[in-house]
Amino acid sequence: MFPSESYGHDNLNNKPSTKVFPAPKDMIKDVKTGADLTSVPLQQLEQGKHTFVLCLDPEDSDASLKALDYTRNRLAVEGDVVVITSVLPLLSDTAPNPYAYGIYSGLIPQEFFDQERVHKHNEYMRKRSLHHLETFAKDFKEGVTLRLHLAFGDPVPKLVEVADHHNADVLVVGRRKLGRFKRFFSAGGISSCLLTNTERSVLVIR
Repeated sequence: MFPSESYGHDNLNNKPSTKVFPAPKDMIKDVKTGADLTSVPLQQLEQGKHTFVLCLDPEDSDASLKALDYTRNRLAVEGDVVVITSVLPLLSDTAPNPYAYGIYSGLIPQEFFDQERVHKHNEYMRKRSLHHLETFAKDFKEGVTLRLHLAFGDPVPKLVEVADHHNADVLVVGRRKLGRFKRFFSAGGISSCLLTNTERSVLVIR
């Protein structure tokens, strides 16, 4: 939902802003120290025996929670690095794409597509989602290094990019159950697309 402080209806009659704002950038954070690792080269970071990139759905689907549980309790052990990542859609200044439509649960009025409003919304979602990711970085085994990587864009290519950035040994992703109708018309979910779009190992949790 839109933050009321930035998107109040008392401002709907304002003319759209023509100022150009940069798209929100990825953010990487060390869970233990709270350090911002976004600009730190991989070579300077502590390396683990194995690096797992755990891909979580922004909507906290059952499939994502199963992937989290499997990684936390059965996969990652002392000396490993777990990068918990989520990819948010960019709210553009044009009509919302289907992925954004699913996330924000409704058709967004055209008056919200003002560059300044879009920028404020993306920044709000960036901070909110990073905080949300932090709630999942708990109850891992002792000695597991935890990092957060919040990204924006198209989920599949962005997850591949995240995995490459961290030189991941394995991507861990949950798989949603689709009914016959959805399976027939679907071109494949994120888990299926990852299997065909990266040369890295992908562990799909059902």
